[in-house]
Parts: sequence; C-alpha cells; structure tokens
Amino acid sequence: MYKTEKYLDQCITSIINQTYTNLEIILVDDGSPDNCPAKCDEWARRDSRIHVIHKPNGGPDTARNAGLDAAKGEFVGTIDSDDFVAPEFYERLYKLLTEHDADISMCRIIGVNEDGSIIKSVSENEPEYAVLSNEDLMNGFLHGWGEFTNIWVSWDKLYRAEIFQNLRFAGGNHEDSGTLHRIFGNCQKLISTTERLCYYRHREDSTMGKLHRGFQITSFQSMVYAGKDSYEYFMSIGRPDIADMCLRRLGGALRYGLNNMNYLQNRGEFACLPDTFRKMMLSHSFGTKLRGVKLALCWLCSIFRPFTRKEKNT
Repeated sequence: MYKTEKYLDQCITSIINQTYTNLEIILVDDGSPDNCPAKCDEWARRDSRIHVIHKPNGGPDTARNAGLDAAKGEFVGTIDSDDFVAPEFYERLYKLLTEHDADISMCRIIGVNEDGSIIKSVSENEPEYAVLSNEDLMNGFLHGWGEFTNIWVSWDKLYRAEIFQNLRFAGGNHEDSGTLHRIFGNCQKLISTTERLCYYRHREDSTMGKLHRGFQITSFQSMVYAGKDSYEYFMSIGRPDIADMCLRRLGGALRYGLNNMNYLQNRGEFACLPDTFRKMMLSHSFGTKLRGVKLALCWLCSIFRPFTRKEKNT
C-alpha cells in the first residue's frame, strides 16, 4: 500500500471476512507517508492472522516481493490496497485450484468508482470454467487472449506458492506484465471462472489512472524493460516465435514513447533502445523488420526534436 489510506479499511475488511478463514494476511506498507502505517498496526492488533511489513518506498514490485519473501502458505495471492474482494473470493479460487489440480486459479473482475459504486452492472449467469494448459498460455502470447481480458493482472488470481520459488516480481510500475510471462512459463495448468469476485477501483490519481491521462516517463521505462525481459525469456526457453511477437507488440509502446519524449534527456534510462531496434531489424518476420526501421527513425526524430523545436521558437 502507498497513499491509499482512504480505501485501506474496505480492502482489509474484505479480506478478514473471507469465508475461507485459514489465512496468513501480510500487509506491506511501502513507505506510505499518510496514515496507512498506523492503520496497518491497528489492524494487526485486532486480528492475529495479520502481519505487517514496514519498508522504504520502492514501488509495487518491491512491495509484492516483500510479501512473497514473508509468506509461509502453500498458496499465495496478492491484492492492491485500493481494491477489495467478494467474501467467497479465496474459497472459490482455492476450491477451483485444488479440484482441477491447477497451478493458478483466476476469476473475473468488477470495475468500481472511487466511492466503491459499481460502474456497470453485469448479468449473473451460471459460472463457466476454462482450463488452460501451458501450451494454451504460450499460444496466448502468440495469438492473443480472446475473452481473457484481465489475464495481465496479478491480483485476481491464486497461485501455488512453488511457482515463486525462484521467481519474484519485476518491472517497476508494470510489475504484472513484467513478470506474468515467467509465471505462466512455470504454470502447467490455469483454471479460470467467469465468476466476478474481485472489485477493481478506477482512480484518477493511481498509477494506471495517470498513465491513461497522458505520457509518464517512469511508466514508459517500466514498459520497455518489461517487454525486453519477455523477449529474452522466450528466447531462453526456445520460443523465438513468441519472442518475436513480444518485440512486435513492444514496438507500439516504443513509438508512442519516442513521440512524447526527448531521448537525449533520458538516454541513460533507455540505453537498451538501439539494441532493441537492431533485434527487430534482424527478425525473420518482415512485419517486425519494418517496425524496427520505423522505430529507428522515430528514435532519430526524438534525438533531434529539441533542436528543431528551438529553431521554430526563434
């Protein structure tokens, strides 16, 4: 949690009131400057299942990792402190995971406003389930995820803890997309339900809210390195086809970023870009090659942009 004092009690209340009660609840205060640290300590005094970690601010990836380092259970989940979950969230995900002998179980989400009111009502049909094998997950990277629109978030899922035995979150503000390719690589079976058990709060001042309102250099940086890591990961496990697709998809984000930044001012944080363009231009796919050439031109424009703007001003 970081600067989420306004929503914290609702989040924690939804967890301690779960119908599945055998929980170890770890609250990670990521150096929050508001009243979150005190609230965490108060909750720990009220419920013996709660353990609190106070750490310097390091971002969502370091906060999730602090929780993983402390967790002792056979299964693990992660929830953002401005969201909340249905009372049966963990009971349903635990039952699905164990009954299907899966590594990950996943539900669908409900969007809510800042005040917690539901943005759009959804019909409550009989729950449907889908079982995805490791190959299904790999095909998702190649061809898209279809109806699994929330596949790229970590907080609507329950995992076998062994998945994280040699794995931690990375990617800064994009810690989900920066790590889930490795999580799915360790997953032999994922079970998904259409039940909506997790409430995602849309906030203007959240990381994603700020990103949707305009270009953010730190988010762009996290996105670039998340895409670079996914490429390197799939090359390392012998899937150059998926690695190439990761490069191609990264290209869209790169073009947007280069059109909104001065590369010279930020070259230290983006030293990997020339090598990324080179990899794209060496790809066996003509589409990826062409995108690499276009991005290299965008990169050159970003380098010379401050000089052309100065010329216009004079």
